[in-house]
Amino acid sequence: MKKILIILSILVLCVGLVGCGKKPEKVAVTELSETDKLLEQLEAQLSGTIWSGLEKDGSAYALHFNGDMLSVWMKEANNETTEGSGNYKLSATNLFVYKDADMQEELMNFAYSIKTDELGQYITLDNEVTLLREQGSDFEETKNKIDIASQYVTYFSEGTYWVGCDETVAYIFCLASDGAYVGLFAIGDDEILTDEVTGDWALNYDNFYLFSEGGGTDIFSWYIEENGDEVMLALRSDGLNLDLYESSAENLQETVEVTAQYLANSRNPGTDLTTLLYGYRGVSIVDGFMRAGYSPSFATRKWCAEQFGLSGYRGSSNENLWLIEAMGGSTR
Repeated sequence: MKKILIILSILVLCVGLVGCGKKPEKVAVTELSETDKLLEQLEAQLSGTIWSGLEKDGSAYALHFNGDMLSVWMKEANNETTEGSGNYKLSATNLFVYKDADMQEELMNFAYSIKTDELGQYITLDNEVTLLREQGSDFEETKNKIDIASQYVTYFSEGTYWVGCDETVAYIFCLASDGAYVGLFAIGDDEILTDEVTGDWALNYDNFYLFSEGGGTDIFSWYIEENGDEVMLALRSDGLNLDLYESSAENLQETVEVTAQYLANSRNPGTDLTTLLYGYRGVSIVDGFMRAGYSPSFATRKWCAEQFGLSGYRGSSNENLWLIEAMGGSTR
């Protein structure tokens, strides 16, 4: 995304100092420079706001502007946390935090910039992390939320492959520290139609952001739901409901093969459950079901387990391995 900096020109005011005694011929009137006026306006806009952001390595940041005070909370990738609070001051390019009201003893110092686009306003610190404005006003709650979200950012950044489907469409979300790939695959007239997006992604506690290289941005609300030992990543946006399950694929090509087999077999899925996974060799119930043309949802897996007399299916690893074998696949 384009980073739009607020560049403030610095004007120097020459103020004449008048001594006591004789009536001076001229009295200097001190006026705020344009720079100072803009900084005052910016400080007024920041007052009472809370901001948070994450880096791909899981580092987390939260800022609370409260009058003349600024509280800063930071968690590094190694989970060490730093927290401080003090009087703050803005220059055209830097954000200073001081221990004392006289602003003599510096506590923290960040290079900063402000950027604005169609989605809102952002603060960038040290050209590394982008902070989004929080809607709430509880700083402790913000710290807890961003701490939780940082764990998922770290997990996704390691390189994860997610697949989902409905009757005629399959989805791929590939997330890594260096970017994102999203693919939509649908059955056409004797061909597979594709729509692909490459770009970058970001995450906070409430939203998942997908930034395409073409400049567009898609925003999804998200949550993680554990289906036994399997994990579902739910993305929601304007009536679009995507339920994605983590594939055991090790690269994009393998993930595409999984979705292609789903589309090929979903037209005429097998009905004999004892041979449905014949030819599949692996330990991923998600990949096994997708390759057979079946949804890997918890409801589908539970129904299949019940057909084999397994009641109370919880989706545990042992149950899934047993189900793969019962349905004709091999886990060895």
